[in-house]
Amino acid sequence: MTITKGDKILIAIVLAVNLLSIPFIFAVQKEGVDVIVEADNKLIGKYSLKKNQLISTLGPLGITDIEIKDGQVRIAQSPCLHKVCIKMGWIKHSGKIAACVPNKVVIRVSGENLNGMDAVVG
Repeated sequence: MTITKGDKILIAIVLAVNLLSIPFIFAVQKEGVDVIVEADNKLIGKYSLKKNQLISTLGPLGITDIEIKDGQVRIAQSPCLHKVCIKMGWIKHSGKIAACVPNKVVIRVSGENLNGMDAVVG
């Protein structure tokens, strides 16, 4: 089997794309500042990641407990069946989200970015 000119071009393109993607793989994520809690598409509150606390939020299935500790946040307890939200664990970087879909509870970490925006979608 011989490598054709087209194969060499394809290999060069794949290598170039991989090399150009390295900065994105190792990009530094910004630490979050606040946690935004929503339940059933309604804003429940905005809480500081600097203050350790437990927040209980009522969703359609019952109470979901959200724990903020040492600059990170997690869903600690929820009435949903499979507990996927609890297994997601701790989040702390700006833009990260954890959700209990069956109970309609969402937590989002926000932080200080350009012009006060959490994300830019293009």
